Amino acid sequence: MPSTDPNNNRVQLCEASVAAKLFNRVASLRVASGLTQSELAARIQVSPETVAAIENGRQDATLLTALRMSRALRTEVPNIFREQPFPKLIGSERGESRTA
Repeated sequence: MPSTDPNNNRVQLCEASVAAKLFNRVASLRVASGLTQSELAARIQVSPETVAAIENGRQDATLLTALRMSRALRTEVPNIFREQPFPKLIGSERGESRTA
């Protein structure tokens, strides 16, 4: 049953607004790694549809999925997900991060 505590509702609203602002670069890192959505999905134990939904921002990754993605893409979680947009990179996603 939903809570009617106004403080609890504020926390939920705050969490929802943070989740709505998460940006990711799963697709660009996946492509740079030479993986298809199906290959990444198999490595992180989710469906290809889940990978597509995460890439398109229709679904948030769970912590476990984010950790598995970081291993599969050979990077740290903060390099995949963050609250602010990622700067546009010149050259390879995996190379030196020079901003445009």
